[in-house]
Amino acid sequence: MAIEEVKTSRTFASRRVSSPKILKTVKMVRPSVDYTKNVPSPEKAKRQYHALYFHAAERADLLLEQHLPHEVVHHSGSLQEGKLTFELPVGTLNIEVDSCLKRIKVCRLVSEIFISRNVDVPPELTTAHSTKELAMHVLQLIENCIVSPHAELHKHVQARRSSLPAKMLKFIASPRDICRAANLTQYGWKFLKATNIRAHKLQERLQQRIASIREELNGLPIATLAFSVPTNLRLKSKARMIDYMLTPRHAFHGTNSAILDSIAKWGLLGPGDTNPMTGLAIPKRLGSTYGPGIYVTTEVHLANTYSNWDEEELLFLDPAERAPGKIRKRVVICAVVLGRAARVTLADGFREKLNLFPGAHSHVANNGQQYVLPKEQVLPLYIADFDWVPESVQQKKAYVEYAESLVCPPAEGDVDRLGRWWRPD
Repeated sequence: MAIEEVKTSRTFASRRVSSPKILKTVKMVRPSVDYTKNVPSPEKAKRQYHALYFHAAERADLLLEQHLPHEVVHHSGSLQEGKLTFELPVGTLNIEVDSCLKRIKVCRLVSEIFISRNVDVPPELTTAHSTKELAMHVLQLIENCIVSPHAELHKHVQARRSSLPAKMLKFIASPRDICRAANLTQYGWKFLKATNIRAHKLQERLQQRIASIREELNGLPIATLAFSVPTNLRLKSKARMIDYMLTPRHAFHGTNSAILDSIAKWGLLGPGDTNPMTGLAIPKRLGSTYGPGIYVTTEVHLANTYSNWDEEELLFLDPAERAPGKIRKRVVICAVVLGRAARVTLADGFREKLNLFPGAHSHVANNGQQYVLPKEQVLPLYIADFDWVPESVQQKKAYVEYAESLVCPPAEGDVDRLGRWWRPD
C-alpha cells in the first residue's frame, strides 16, 4: 500500500510539472532581461582581480616592514616583485616568493663568513593560505637565520667583514630607522624602500680620510679642540673629543634620479671633479654658496626639494605601485664625518673660493642644517624612495610652510655671537 502511494505521488508530481498551464506560467516568469550584459569582460575581471591582489600584497609588504627584527641592517624588494633581500649580521638573505600561489620558492644566504648556501625552508613555511600569512613565513625565515649557529661561531670573522671599524658601523642605522627619525610621516611622506649602495672602495677611502684627520687633530692642543665639541665633553680626554668629531653622522643628498647609478659606483662628486662616465669636469653650480665640496643636509625635506624621480622610469612602474601618490622622490642617505666644522655665512663669500676655511675639515650653514664636505668624507649608504600622500589639505599647507622655512641663512653677526667653530650643543 505504501509503495502504491509513493508511485501515485510521483506520477502526480510528474504530471503536475508537465502540465501545459504550469509550463506557460514558468515561461511567463522567465526574466526577459539579459543579465549577462552586466558580467565584466575578461579584461575587466582580470584588472579587478589584480587590483585586489596588489592591495593585499601591499598590506602584506607593510606588515613585513613593520615587524622586521632590529638585526636587519636594511632590506629591498617586495612580495609584489617576488624577490626580497635582507642584509643580516651573518650575510645577505635572498628570498624568492610566488605571491599568486602564496609559496616560498628559493631562500639563499650569501655571506663572506661561511660558504653561501640554500636555506632549507621548513614544510610548514613553504606554502601559505594568504599573502599576510606568506609575510609571516618570511619573517620566520629571517628569525631562523638570525639565530643561526654561524652567527656565534664566526663572530671574530664577522668583525672583519667591513673595512669600517666595528665602532663606526654601530652608528650606521637601517634606512627605515633613519627615515623614521627624520619625521617623514608628520607631513605626509611615506618611506617606500631603500637600496644598499655602500661600496667597499668608498669605505676604504673614508677610513683613510678619518686616519688622516685623526693624525692632524692629535697635533692640536685640547683648548683648540674644545671649541668643536659640546660643553659636556670639554672636560673629557683628548681622545674622547677626537672620537666625537670623527663619529659618522647621517645626512641626506637630493639630486637628479638619472645619475644615481653613477653615485652608487663612484660616490658623490663635486665641482671640478672629473665625471668618470663622460671624462668631463663637473661644472660649478649656483648652489656652491658656502664653499667647495659636497652639499648634504640633516633635513630630509630639504633634500627632497633638490631631488626628483626619473619620470620615464615612473611610467614603467606597476599601476598599483604608482597609485598612492603622484609625487615621488629619491634621496641618497649618506654617512658623513665632519672633523672640525666651521660655521659660515653668506658674508664670508665662499662662493668663489676654492678651499675651505683655514683649519676646517667641513663647513656648516643654515643653522646646522647643511654640511659642505670634501667627497672623501662622504659615504653613500642607501638610495631611499619616498612617496607623498598627504591625508588632508591642512597637512599639505603645513608641509609647504615648513619647506619654505627650512632655508634660513645665518645672520652676519652669528659668527661673532656663536663662534666660528660649529658644535651641536
